[in-house]
Amino acid sequence: MNNFRKGKIFIYILILVGVCFMYPRTSLATPPQDLKLSYDAKSQTLAVTITHKSFFPSFHTNQKC
Repeated sequence: MNNFRKGKIFIYILILVGVCFMYPRTSLATPPQDLKLSYDAKSQTLAVTITHKSFFPSFHTNQKC
């Protein structure tokens, strides 16, 4: 395979990757149903609870920031 052909294949791959980034896939996220905030002034802690329906509840975990 000569250098010209390798360069041509590289350009085609580069264009393909560029097109993939120009047209991103849409997200299949569900919107939240409820949002609750509670603030503890003594410990200066903000707790956020977000409730939403999920088709795959096993993929979700409780996260603390």
